[in-house]
Amino acid sequence: MPLSEELLDIYDSCGNAVNKTKPRSQVHRDGDWHRTVHVWIVNSKDELLLQKRSMEKESHPGLWDISSAGHIAAGQSSIDAAVREVQEELGLIIFPGELNFAFTLRNQCVVNNVGFIDNEISDVYIIKRDIIISDLHLQKSELSDVKFVHYKTLEDMLETCPEIFVPHEEEYKKLFGILEFL
Repeated sequence: MPLSEELLDIYDSCGNAVNKTKPRSQVHRDGDWHRTVHVWIVNSKDELLLQKRSMEKESHPGLWDISSAGHIAAGQSSIDAAVREVQEELGLIIFPGELNFAFTLRNQCVVNNVGFIDNEISDVYIIKRDIIISDLHLQKSELSDVKFVHYKTLEDMLETCPEIFVPHEEEYKKLFGILEFL
């Protein structure tokens, strides 16, 4: 295990902690359930910030994805992980009070060609903030680009060219329902 590899708490399929931690690579090798955070940044024009995943990523390289997402480290709270991930990936300082909890989702994904099994329970947050893309400092090992897209345009794009997006069908549907009322 590399010295910098993060440890993750393990859960059962219902989301109950099993009081065990494992290195991230072993979690994905073995298909253990673990927790993640997804943070959607939406500006005053109802545009969502999308990130394009790095070509070096194990899963879904080069596809457009959530504003920021990542694992909840062992012993870490969901809120603290969300704040950390946004800062690491986008270089953006956010505050816990800005995070609006939206919902929790369970997701399963298997990328057979690299032996990657992702069984995750994700806490989804929305942040309403106007940001300037040129002010962001992108973590190039995680993402290669960002852009704003109006959520209605994104909804249309998911219908016409879904292959350029990480598949989060249930999450997109729930998110769009919430954004209708924000």
